[in-house]
Amino acid sequence: MILFLLLLFSICYGQEVIKLDIKKAYQLALSKNLEIRKMLNELSSLEAREVESKLFFLPNIVFGTGVIYNSQRDEWEKPYGISFLSTLYEYRKTIPKIRSARLRTEMQREDKEALTCPI
Repeated sequence: MILFLLLLFSICYGQEVIKLDIKKAYQLALSKNLEIRKMLNELSSLEAREVESKLFFLPNIVFGTGVIYNSQRDEWEKPYGISFLSTLYEYRKTIPKIRSARLRTEMQREDKEALTCPI
């Protein structure tokens, strides 16, 4: 009787069977691994830092406007302005930042390729 109930229970609540070869099993394990997902997120962060470090060669241009109430003249003023900031004085810091970001990104990419390489 117990065996019959076990058989009935296993038929009703059975799990889907997945046929796996080594390649599929490896890819499934990689997709579920939290450390690998963390590494991939760090890689995208490093790629963004590499792009950001290259932007130090360009000047920053900021446009601004606003509305100010002048109570003495009882009217609204609309000031505006343009600000031009250049970071070229950091030329000795910019190139090492780019090289450092590029090296970190390349190391992370090599780690990714080593892990995602099929067996």
